[in-house]
Amino acid sequence: MTFVDKPDIINRVMKYKVYWIYNDSEKDPCNEGYIGITHRPLSQRLKEHRKRNSYRFHSNDKIKVLESFTTSEEASAREAELRPEKYIGRNYAIGGIGGSGVDKTDDHKEKIGSGKQSWWDSPESDVWRKELSNTMKGNNIQGPAHNKMACVIDGQEYDSVRGAAEIVGIPHNTIRYRIRKESFPSYHYK
Repeated sequence: MTFVDKPDIINRVMKYKVYWIYNDSEKDPCNEGYIGITHRPLSQRLKEHRKRNSYRFHSNDKIKVLESFTTSEEASAREAELRPEKYIGRNYAIGGIGGSGVDKTDDHKEKIGSGKQSWWDSPESDVWRKELSNTMKGNNIQGPAHNKMACVIDGQEYDSVRGAAEIVGIPHNTIRYRIRKESFPSYHYK
């Protein structure tokens, strides 16, 4: 399948764009890279991807409009054709309407909230908070101190969680999550 770049004037009139994020080694939009939909400027969308998913999107990535549509339904249908299954290219989800942009029902939101509350009320949470509190005693660092605490990942020591995140290439929130989970014994504060 060949995609033809449409002239700029068409892209401005057509509100919804099906875009492809790729690098020099990715040549086939049907099987490689990331396919998405947006009505925002492409540069903004690429920045959002890099910020939220730094392990999947890199500074050498490029973004390109494959096709433009007047409605989100048309764009979603095209994305679904390009990503009919999970885990094609860099996409984790099936293309089309869905994903993280879907509004949650009140019932769904309530279940999420009760799940979070049950963790905070659990003995595991109490232990974690006490350990963190003991670790932080005497720490005069301003701001989110847990990001400035030394940590160990797979036997390698790092000066801070954020520093480790940059070197290891995973989000700092993921590192903090793994530190407090027993299923990641190789992640802990120093």
